[in-house]
Amino acid sequence: MSDFRKTSELLTMSGLKQGGLQQGDLQQSDLQQGGGWADPVAWATALSRRGLMLGAGAGALSALVPRPAGAVLRLEITQGNVAAMPIALPDFVAGAPSEIDVARNITGIISNNLKRSGLFAPIDPAAFTEKITNSDAVPRFADWRVINAQALVTGRITRQGDGRLKAEFRLWDVFAGQQLDGKQYFTTPDNW
Repeated sequence: MSDFRKTSELLTMSGLKQGGLQQGDLQQSDLQQGGGWADPVAWATALSRRGLMLGAGAGALSALVPRPAGAVLRLEITQGNVAAMPIALPDFVAGAPSEIDVARNITGIISNNLKRSGLFAPIDPAAFTEKITNSDAVPRFADWRVINAQALVTGRITRQGDGRLKAEFRLWDVFAGQQLDGKQYFTTPDNW
């Protein structure tokens, strides 16, 4: 086997690839006495020492280079912990005495739907301290905070001239003391 081939195998076994250290990079003093450039053992010894010094220097310099944090954050959610929001739904105000039953039924349907969603816990109307008589007036939020209502729905049902029902409501944030939303819907009496 030629000296060049032995040297190539030693370079490969030492982990150095072609294009790494070349003959001009080594000094005569790096080689063992009497080995010369053609001696594969001298090459391996010189490359090992040189490679070790270069590797240690590169490792020390790489520690000084800033790099992004490598921390891994792993969250595992196995169950939800959502508590139902306490909500107050006083009976909607009727536009006329003949609409009181319709207003009460609509309030009951809304309350039952919210309860069945699991996201809301309607408060028992017997606990209400304020009676809503005008759905356009700002409620007394302190009265609703006392019973721990986080949200309040007020509304009004009126019959229009063409016979349709108009349902209006306002959603209030009790703790912030402000209106969150307000809507109105029209429907035929047959839907109730």
